[in-house]
Amino acid sequence: MAERGIYSGAIIKHLDKAVRQKLESPQLKQKLLRELGRALVDQVIYEGRKDLARAGKSARGKPVPNGGGLGESFFRTVKYRISGSSTIEIYSNWKWFETLLKGMPKTKMTSLVASRNPRLWRNGKNGKVRKTLPIKNGKGGVVFRVAPLNLEDAWVHPGIAKHTFWDRGVRKWKQNVPKLISNFIERNIK
Repeated sequence: MAERGIYSGAIIKHLDKAVRQKLESPQLKQKLLRELGRALVDQVIYEGRKDLARAGKSARGKPVPNGGGLGESFFRTVKYRISGSSTIEIYSNWKWFETLLKGMPKTKMTSLVASRNPRLWRNGKNGKVRKTLPIKNGKGGVVFRVAPLNLEDAWVHPGIAKHTFWDRGVRKWKQNVPKLISNFIERNIK
């Protein structure tokens, strides 16, 4: 599970002393932290959707021709929690999230080599025969391929580009925090 914590004390210390004292009320501080947490999740999801749109998906994360990868199932896993008295943590428990953030180089798919994987064989008329595997081509069609017999001929995974939307979303959220706090103060402190 990937997570990132932001200590709100570092954000609030730039405020006027009188305003900081008013925000020390536990109920008001929790309300502010919840609002900042929701805004943080929204900003990270917004940046993620922008990345997906650039990668061939719509801004809402729905597949478009030649697109692939994430969708709403990922965005539903991005959440926040308040840890301690003033730390906002944003996290996701999506299975492939760490790989998405770090990226993955091109690699040989050794598990899809017939000589190493007995599940890639079936019984045929003349003994054991390699299975034919259907692979979606991204254009609405299907291509049928046979798993390679030797490791030297193994299929190569194209890799996954490193995504920076998580850090970019946190950075842009930090830039918007003064405005968010100002709006919160206008609505809640008289």
